Amino acid sequence: MKNITIILLLVSLLVIPCYVSAITINVPDNYSTIQDGISASSSSDTVLVQPGIYVENINFNGKNIVIGSLFLTSGDTSYVSSTIIDGDSSGSVATFENGEDSTAMLIGFTLRNGLGGDLSQRYSGSGITCKNFSSPTVSSNVISFNFSGNYFTGAIYCYNYSEPRITDNYIFGNISSGIYCEDESNPVITNNKICENTESGILCNQSNPYINDNLINDNSGNHGAGIYCFTLSDAEIINNTISNNHTYSEGDGGGIYASMGSFPSIEGNTISDNTADRFGGGIFISSDVAISNNIISGNTATTQWGGGIYIWGASPTIIYNTITGNTALYHGGGISCYESESVIMNNTISGNYVEYTGGGLICYDSYPTVVNTIFWANNADTSDEEIDLLLGSSIDMSYCDIQNIIWPGEGNISCDPAFCNPDSNDYFLADTSCCVGTGEGDFNIGAYGIGCGGLGLEYLPGDANMPNGLWPPSVIGADVTYLVNYFRAITFACELDGFYCSADTNGDCLIIGSDVTRLVNYFRGSADLSYCAHYEPAWHDPSELPPSAPSGWPNCGNGILSTQNVITPNDSK
Repeated sequence: MKNITIILLLVSLLVIPCYVSAITINVPDNYSTIQDGISASSSSDTVLVQPGIYVENINFNGKNIVIGSLFLTSGDTSYVSSTIIDGDSSGSVATFENGEDSTAMLIGFTLRNGLGGDLSQRYSGSGITCKNFSSPTVSSNVISFNFSGNYFTGAIYCYNYSEPRITDNYIFGNISSGIYCEDESNPVITNNKICENTESGILCNQSNPYINDNLINDNSGNHGAGIYCFTLSDAEIINNTISNNHTYSEGDGGGIYASMGSFPSIEGNTISDNTADRFGGGIFISSDVAISNNIISGNTATTQWGGGIYIWGASPTIIYNTITGNTALYHGGGISCYESESVIMNNTISGNYVEYTGGGLICYDSYPTVVNTIFWANNADTSDEEIDLLLGSSIDMSYCDIQNIIWPGEGNISCDPAFCNPDSNDYFLADTSCCVGTGEGDFNIGAYGIGCGGLGLEYLPGDANMPNGLWPPSVIGADVTYLVNYFRAITFACELDGFYCSADTNGDCLIIGSDVTRLVNYFRGSADLSYCAHYEPAWHDPSELPPSAPSGWPNCGNGILSTQNVITPNDSK
């Protein structure tokens, strides 16, 4: 026994030096350059950088370290603008290329004057390069005025199976795309401002990024000025504001472009005031994508078709969207279908304009199925203000409200839908609307329910992503995905006014695995959904809940659930 004890002691003495505590290296106090600080560091160390201009190109060299300005320790955003890494046009400002993981972090800098994508640096970004299975965290930086000499790169460039987390950055004014990802790279891109870049805000090529809750505006590009899914890219584009982007001459898809072979999901976005020189002011699609719960408004196809959406040779599903105030020159102010067989269900298509025909919808050699949709107050200068059919097209139309015509088909009507206030973009229905309960399955016709005077009255339990921007409220398959991503720490649980947790599907004031199970069972028809009220977000300890809920709300702390806010699988969603 004594010998064993001695052996264990010797082993412990050998092991102890391998676990030295993480240290903080100060630049320039300890080392004059950031790269020297990196060279002196070990994984888990922090390189803390004082304000100043550092003219260098840094490389993490496979070390899982944190490099941060004083923003890291203080939260003071002034340190972001005063702590500058200048690439001196000598290459990428910061590089991850040796399999760094999410604990390798770059936080709180301004990165400028980088060079990427020239002939000698094909696989590099001007601001940040992330490649070769690297998955770092890039957060709270300003990445601006960097230059890429190749169209296929970006201010942040993700290549060869890299999966960085890119969050809370301001990416603007770069002579390149804001973020470019290719070759099976799947970055998580959340809560960034991506503005005024010259080759699309985000460009995807053979990659599947998760793009959530970003502001993507004032970018330009050949196609897809806001977001361009080039080839084989199944991006999740959820809850973003995509506005005021514009293509160059002969470009398509001012807001979003999804080419053949790319199947993004486009859900819960506001896609507004984008311009395409040719087709698809808001969205251009040539693949079988799902477009749901978006606001698509004020977009323009300057010289061709499809102010809101242009569909070319595809069969997308377009459901619960508000498509209003879009314009095109020739055909289809709202939606233009070319050689397609789309499913168009529960949309509100109103106030769109085209100089020729088909103010709301035009079909060219196309055969869509249209259900529970409103076509109202669309305008065309020549004829067929609401809907036009060309080259043998036909529509399987049912339970739709179409101005000035009762279209052949079951349940179609023509009566004023009584929008609450369309001049203020409020397309909810008055309780006396002829579209309430008259759709297929006794659902409402259009994208919205009854709601005059109260945009906050229709939050639904189980609608896990609602407070992040989805409207109208709905409980759909994406809510399951949202909850799963919440447990993976990719998304956050949603709350309304501090005391309503829409992600809580069983009314126990917690968000746990059983909420996912209950939501799945809801879709199977074997469970109802309910919620409860409290003051603290659901991830807090239940003991922190107040003794009583606000007036008019059930008291969760005493286990009293709402009996007025329970939905079943037969309810309108």
